[in-house]
Amino acid sequence: MSFCSALKHLSTFDWDDTKRIKAITILRDPIERVWSMYRFETRMCYNCKNLTEVYDKIDRGDTYGWDTLCLKQLQNHETANLLSTDWPEDASDDDIVNQAIDNLKSFFTVVGLTEQLTMSVDILGTVFPWLGKTIEGSNVRCSLPHSNKSPENNHCIMTKRTDGGPGYITSHWDLPNQPDEATRAAIIAHNQLDIRLYEAAVQYFELQTRAFEENQLASRRELS
Repeated sequence: MSFCSALKHLSTFDWDDTKRIKAITILRDPIERVWSMYRFETRMCYNCKNLTEVYDKIDRGDTYGWDTLCLKQLQNHETANLLSTDWPEDASDDDIVNQAIDNLKSFFTVVGLTEQLTMSVDILGTVFPWLGKTIEGSNVRCSLPHSNKSPENNHCIMTKRTDGGPGYITSHWDLPNQPDEATRAAIIAHNQLDIRLYEAAVQYFELQTRAFEENQLASRRELS
């Protein structure tokens, strides 16, 4: 059975740390993740407003009529997913981040990084052979491609029709691959906990990578 949701929902399936669950998580750089989400849902979630304007509305509490999940995606979403409970209102930032980091290290069998997707897949295929690029006795090769693209047309630009017809013509708002400096600063300001979590994940991933490379070296020595 597969499960893809926040850890706080594990109890729905009567799962806990004693059930020897084999779990995987892949984290993404918080700035890249938020910007990707925004580019992908520019119109549907964020009404074609600049991301800095969306953050201003969040700060003012002026979010009536906005989708709650869309707004949560912009603020420490990775940390929220790795908490064992709902967001603890009275806890300090340190307590919240430490809970997420503890769960990251103690609960998950493999921790991957989107920015290190090739190595993450190699580690996954070693720990879980059925997730490998190849399996013994088969010539089939499975790959895990990744692309960070916004929709070809987010319908965010409205221009008056010139053919005499009613209404407007919608066209694509071509957002850059990276946010500008003001937008980047706003993302950082609203994702401080995710940034700390991601830094811990990078360190943990480096340990996993070292163990993987040592295992590969030992395997080659056995075969030679």
